Amino acid sequence: MFVPSDYAAGYEKARLADPDLAARYVAHTMVGDPEADALRLFEIGGVCEPPVQVESIVLANALVNSAPLVAGVTESEARRNLTQYVYRVSRALIDASLANDLRYPRYPTPGVLWFFRMQTNYDRLMKKVFKSRARVKNN
Repeated sequence: MFVPSDYAAGYEKARLADPDLAARYVAHTMVGDPEADALRLFEIGGVCEPPVQVESIVLANALVNSAPLVAGVTESEARRNLTQYVYRVSRALIDASLANDLRYPRYPTPGVLWFFRMQTNYDRLMKKVFKSRARVKNN
């Protein structure tokens, strides 16, 4: 197998640990750019999506509003906060135009996904460093 020179040192180390995984990783680098391919697939998926209809709006909002029930949150203020959080993350993930079509409330989204990732990484770090003090999640 041809290994691009940028990957040669890492490939040799990875091959010792898991030859099959290392071979698959290097193979994908020769096929194309994974990020560009993912973005292209997302664009194609957007073209194939049917226009938003009333049923889509009702279903999407019902799913978001059911999040506190699924999570077992019973206090009204906490339910409201969780619903707003889900709307913000969803709006950031699906893009403002689709969120507007689904009649999601308008929330500012810059930094939402970054903050979400930071929270996850912080929780992971705290779990490693302070096992007894880490937040407990229902996973």
